[in-house]
Amino acid sequence: MKRHTKVLLIISLLLLGFVGWDAGHSLLYQHRLLTLHARQTHTATVFIGGYGSNAKAFDQMTTHWQRAGIASHRELVRINHRGQLSFSGDRRASTNYLVQLAFADNRDPAVQIRLLPKIMHELRTRQHITEVNFVTHSMGGGVAYSYLVTNHHDAQPQVRHWVAIASPFATINSNTSIAHRYNRYLKRAADLPRNLKILAIGGNVWGLGTDTEVSVAGVKALRPLAAQYVQTYQQHIINGDILSVQHSALRSNPEVVWQTAQFLF
Repeated sequence: MKRHTKVLLIISLLLLGFVGWDAGHSLLYQHRLLTLHARQTHTATVFIGGYGSNAKAFDQMTTHWQRAGIASHRELVRINHRGQLSFSGDRRASTNYLVQLAFADNRDPAVQIRLLPKIMHELRTRQHITEVNFVTHSMGGGVAYSYLVTNHHDAQPQVRHWVAIASPFATINSNTSIAHRYNRYLKRAADLPRNLKILAIGGNVWGLGTDTEVSVAGVKALRPLAAQYVQTYQQHIINGDILSVQHSALRSNPEVVWQTAQFLF
């Protein structure tokens, strides 16, 4: 009984230690965010979530940015199963504008790859947005990459920066049409925009080489593909516990929130 109590005590102390470290880490990067001198431009930042994501996927990140005065208005673009777009939120002209995409087909990357040019064309022609940044998570990184290596024939905004959070870029070993298609996209890195700046961020839970869903090696696979073809390439792997750097938690991780803002603005 005593031994069992000791084990529980040790586990409790370890958990308290993790929580305390995470809290201190969070306060540090919240302070850095508040003191960041962000450039105010008319470049919009477009958020593309991962598998199964919803309209609130990046809410914590964008809320922190707004509270710190880094970004201003947010707009939500919903894309239904028929590919029709609906716009909501604050659409006033502003600087450091934020646009969240919410796909009804949020588990189908092929549909998202097909519709992203239409969405970007709407932003370019309807809202006169000429430059954008991409912030993506997980599967959304593959959707953005596919868009970036494709030649578009209608009016599209220029993509200036791309932050790929927890996105795998290794070859997919699967005998499916989307896997074959994506693997072909991976071979077209030479078609990436030459003036593009990329930041790839990954999570490493307890030094295990994974964020529990995407491996560190998968995140790092983008560098040999893209670095030689773009203006700048940065990569950052964040080590931590499962509460802070697990796959989904990375979107709201204070260090990721700060690093993304620093890179974009």
